[in-house]
Amino acid sequence: MSNNSPLQEAIFDMLVRIQQGGASFSSALEAEGNLFPTYVFRMLAVGERSGQLGLSLERVAGHMENESILRSQYMNSFAYPAVVIMVAIGVFIGLSVYVVPEFARIIEGAGDMGDLPFISTVWLDISRWITSYGIFTAIGIAAAGAAVTMAYKTGAAKKEIDNVLINLPFIGANILNTSMAQMGWTMSVLLKSGLSIVESLEFQAGNTGNHNISQSLSNARDAIIEGRSLGYGLNQPHIPSIVRNMCIVGERSGELEKAAQVFGDYFQRESQNRTKKMTAIMEPVLILLIGGMVAFIYISFFQALFSINGGLR
Repeated sequence: MSNNSPLQEAIFDMLVRIQQGGASFSSALEAEGNLFPTYVFRMLAVGERSGQLGLSLERVAGHMENESILRSQYMNSFAYPAVVIMVAIGVFIGLSVYVVPEFARIIEGAGDMGDLPFISTVWLDISRWITSYGIFTAIGIAAAGAAVTMAYKTGAAKKEIDNVLINLPFIGANILNTSMAQMGWTMSVLLKSGLSIVESLEFQAGNTGNHNISQSLSNARDAIIEGRSLGYGLNQPHIPSIVRNMCIVGERSGELEKAAQVFGDYFQRESQNRTKKMTAIMEPVLILLIGGMVAFIYISFFQALFSINGGLR
């Protein structure tokens, strides 16, 4: 590890704050800004007040490990299809920009371009379009992507984008499963650390990425503040009934933190199963996509050659 790594610098700064400034461990972590998630500060602060800092650290470590596993599963699942698609598109564009124009000049010198088969004409038209407007299209797509990303990060269009994402057939289910898994783990750890149900819901609402799910959790928190039961409060859009039912059972039995951990693990398994199904579906789709592209290029090229050969006889 480099001596100038951000983590080492953060540890050194924390030691200075604790030893020389008398800061608590949680406040020293919080002073490092975005290097550590927000829930770490709050859970460790509760552990310090209750004299169970070691136990709080263990719970935080387990929570972060679960989140890391969930993120790595998604990254690994999408990495292979993304690379294959990008390589295929790159090869097609490369052929269209560098090979097809030379091929077109040979055809023009050998015969009438109007006698070419339809599929060969289509490829030549695609090549001309990519050569003439491809760079401008790429810049436009990149600019649009950057604008949407900036609008999402700054919050200008976050609500609208989140509403679209949560209603997409496959992506929406993955977002919901991930959010519910994180909610279960976080609620379990926070309740074990001594926070109330209201504080746990408020914390989770502020740390959930999707605006729709965050709003549902905020509504649940408000209902409990008004004196409603947890089951009534969780009767919200984008909160599955299994979460509501398990929280009702956990609240009545006095083991809500265990119930939260159980439904968190359940949605993690659901997310894993959906990811496996997606991977299984995408493999034949990628094969068909690459095979179709190869067939298109092959047929276009050889039909043009056969057409030229027939015209020269």
